[in-house]
Amino acid sequence: MPIFCVIDLGSNAIRLAISSVERGKQPRLIYTCREAIRIGEDVFTAGIISGETIRRCVTAFEKFRFFINEHKVKRVTALGTSALRDAGNQREFISRIAQASGITITPIDGAEEARLISRAVETRINLQNKNAVLFDIGGGSVQIVLLEEGVVTKTKSYQAGCVRLLHLFGNNAENATEFTASVRRYLALLAPVVRAEIGTAKTDVCVGLGGSVNILGCLRKQLQGKHSDRFLLIKELKKIIAQLQSLSCQERIAELKLSPDRADVILPASVVLEFLMEHFNMDKVMIPYVTLKDGALVEMAAEEEKITGNSVS
Repeated sequence: MPIFCVIDLGSNAIRLAISSVERGKQPRLIYTCREAIRIGEDVFTAGIISGETIRRCVTAFEKFRFFINEHKVKRVTALGTSALRDAGNQREFISRIAQASGITITPIDGAEEARLISRAVETRINLQNKNAVLFDIGGGSVQIVLLEEGVVTKTKSYQAGCVRLLHLFGNNAENATEFTASVRRYLALLAPVVRAEIGTAKTDVCVGLGGSVNILGCLRKQLQGKHSDRFLLIKELKKIIAQLQSLSCQERIAELKLSPDRADVILPASVVLEFLMEHFNMDKVMIPYVTLKDGALVEMAAEEEKITGNSVS
């Protein structure tokens, strides 16, 4: 079976996934790795990726190259999203990574990001004969995707990612309530734009994506004693927001067992999810635990079947 690798260079972290592919089956994860390197922190404040962050990314990609070689990976796809798209030194960054690791990162636009996300969701949730809205809450941007009977009809990207919001409004522990209010005011200004470009039509299924949304699913079980982490009700989300506001970042790490690079972004991400659910009048969001890299792996498997005559074995 061929072995594929996808690297997702996000605004909040870099993620690697190595999977095997067997004909007629979904990719099977063999190895995964996450490096908590926040390139969005540089880009959203200074417009470029700093020298120190580039050095850390070079080290991470050299480590990825070791894993790729160790697993005898046949194909590698590395994708960059919002922060890389906005980086003023994008070319230099891509060149440094390629020289050090032999891995070429491809920046993708919002439309391609939405298409791959949709492919990932379809592996977990049946969207046939349904109208659906997907929310992908990343570090730099929020991707909204509308589907009719499984077909993407509209997609828009908005600069309301959780890392970007942190740097717009700050997030110190003593002022979490004011921070939340600032984020809500910002989103209220964004609402007419979303209404004009996407609309507000009620859909059958609402799907939430992104690492922070996944954490919110886990917090549903942890904080509210629910059995499932695969969905979240709007009333439950509001309670979680209130609980997050009452805790400092250090308390979120200690009491909720969140990683440091999740403890600060979880509050803005939850407020963004609340805004989107209210905007589309949805009281429940499904959480399928898939990401951009899952969609890219599905795409690579499909391409391999075409190349090898409908066989990837």
